[in-house]
Amino acid sequence: MDYLEICLVSVAVIAVGIFMVRKPELCWKLKHALDTEGGEPSRHYLAAVTVLGTAMIIIPAVVILVSVISLVLEAAGLG
Repeated sequence: MDYLEICLVSVAVIAVGIFMVRKPELCWKLKHALDTEGGEPSRHYLAAVTVLGTAMIIIPAVVILVSVISLVLEAAGLG
């Protein structure tokens, strides 16, 4: 994978992470739409989705940052 592909995948993961952090209830409904009727997610599920979503925002952002730094260093002849 080149840097552009890595950055595009990272942006997609960040978008999913933001969705998970902002709408954990909707994530639960999407995941369990055919499994339950009228059920609600537990607080533990909502917390887990929020933590996972936060990780999906932070980790790819770091990957993008490292990729950009690597490109800059490579272009400057330092890397």
